[in-house]
Amino acid sequence: MDARSFEPVLNRLDSFAASAKMKHMFCQRRSTALFSEIIKPGHYTVVRFSESDIPMNVINLVMQTFVLKLWFEILHRSGTTPLGERTQVVLALDEFQKMKGISVLETMISQARSKGLGLILAHQSLKQLDENELSNITTNFGIQMAGHLEGNDAQRLASAWDPKYVNDIKNMIATQPVYRWTARIAPKPGGEQPLPVQFWTHFDPESGQVCRPNMTREEWNGFVASERERYRTRDGDTHPLVDVRLEERDRWMENMDAEFLSREKWHLLLLLLRKGPLNLKEVTSRYNPTGASVAGTTPRDTVSCLLREMVHDGLLAPRTSRLDPYAIAEEKQKEYFGFDCGAVGTAQDIPELFGKAVAHYLDRGYFVAVASQRIHEAVDKTDLVAYDYSTDTPISIELESGSECVSHLEHVRYNMTKWPRLGFKKCHVWSFSEDIRRGHDALDEELKRNVKIFVVRPDPDTQETDVPDAAEEQQQQQQQQQQQDTGSRGAGLQ
Repeated sequence: MDARSFEPVLNRLDSFAASAKMKHMFCQRRSTALFSEIIKPGHYTVVRFSESDIPMNVINLVMQTFVLKLWFEILHRSGTTPLGERTQVVLALDEFQKMKGISVLETMISQARSKGLGLILAHQSLKQLDENELSNITTNFGIQMAGHLEGNDAQRLASAWDPKYVNDIKNMIATQPVYRWTARIAPKPGGEQPLPVQFWTHFDPESGQVCRPNMTREEWNGFVASERERYRTRDGDTHPLVDVRLEERDRWMENMDAEFLSREKWHLLLLLLRKGPLNLKEVTSRYNPTGASVAGTTPRDTVSCLLREMVHDGLLAPRTSRLDPYAIAEEKQKEYFGFDCGAVGTAQDIPELFGKAVAHYLDRGYFVAVASQRIHEAVDKTDLVAYDYSTDTPISIELESGSECVSHLEHVRYNMTKWPRLGFKKCHVWSFSEDIRRGHDALDEELKRNVKIFVVRPDPDTQETDVPDAAEEQQQQQQQQQQQDTGSRGAGLQ
C-alpha cells in the first residue's frame, strides 16, 4: 500500500482503537456472543443499541454487524442441519432502515423464509425507503401492516399494494384513526390478491374481544380475561405481565365511575364545552391538545378522523348531515361535566371550594371527575380524581372544610396519606382554612414531596376567591422569607 494511503485508513480506524467501548466490541479475537446459542429453541434475546453507550458515528455499524453475524449463523445452520430439524428463528428489527448499509439485506429479505428465518421489520415513514427497497418488501413479505399515513406515504403504499385500487386504499390508510391498522395479506399461490383489511390493535376471533383505546371497564375486563386464557402457562398460572398491566392501568381508575379518555378526546370535549357546537373547520383551527403556543397545528384529516370516532363512540351527538356542527352528546355532557358536589360533603364552604378546584384543573386541561360513590363507606376513597396528561400523573384531590381542619385535623392528615394505596402518584388538598398547613407539616418528608396544599383565600376588596397554584404559592413564601431575612440583616446594620 502506498505510504500516503495509510493516514486516511488510520483516521477511520482511530475511533476503534482509542475508544475503550469500541475496542471491547470490535478488537476481540473471539466473540463472546454465541449466536449458535441465541438461535436455539426457547431463547429470547433483546439487544439494545443505545446512543448513550455507543458513539453515534458507529452505532449503525454495530447494529449491522450484529445482524450480519446472525445471518451467517442462519446460513451455517441451513448447511449443517436437516430441514426437518430446523426450528423457526424470528428476528424483529425496529428502525430497520438503519440496516440499509449492508449489501446482503436484499438477499436476507428474499431468502429468509427458505432458511428458517422469520423477519419483522418496523419503521416510521416510507420516506426512509427508496422505490427498490419498498418493492422488495411488498413483494417478499406475506403480511404488511400500516398505521395512519398521510400525503405521499399513503399514495406510495397504495400504489405498491394494488395499483387497481390506489385511491380506495390511499383513503383507507389516510383516514383511519389512531390505534387502527390496515393489513395486506399475500394471496395463496395462484390466487387473486385480496383487498386490504382494517383492524384494531388486537382482535380475538374466538372470544370476540377487541383491544382498543378507551374501552369500558366491562370491555377491558373481558379483554384481560381472554388474554389470561391465551397466555396461560402449562401449569395453569397466568403470565405475571398480564396481572401487572391490569393493576397499573386500572388501580387509580377504580376510584371513579366516568370512563377515562385519551388526551386528544378530552381536549376536544373541553373545546366544545367552552365554545359550543363547531364545524370541522372551526374545530381544526382551535384544537390544541398539546398546549402549543399556536392552535390549529393538528392536520385536518387527523381531526376529522377523531371527530368521526367520537361520534361513533357516543361522545359526540349524531349528525343528520355533513353541515351539522359537532356537539357533545347530552348524556356525555352530564357524565363528564355534570359535577355534583353533594357527594363530596355537606359543609357550607364545600360547594364553593368544589367549584374552584374543578375550574382550576379544567383550565389546565387536566382530566377531572368526581370520585365514585359506589365504594363502600369503610373503604378509603378520595373526593375528586384528576389526571395530568403532560406528565402522565393521576392525582387524588381532597377537599377539606374549615370546620374539619379545626375539629378533626388528624383525619385531614390521614387523607393526605391514603392516596398511594389508591394508585395515585400525587395528592392535592384544598381548603379555605390555613389550619390545613399543620396537617401537611406533620407528614414525613417522602409523602410531603408529593402532597400539595391549596389554601383558597377570599379577596377582601372583591369578595372573590383567589386560587393560587401550589408552586406559585411556594415561590411567594420563599420570596416573603427572603424579604424578612433581608429586613433582619438591615436592622442589624443600623
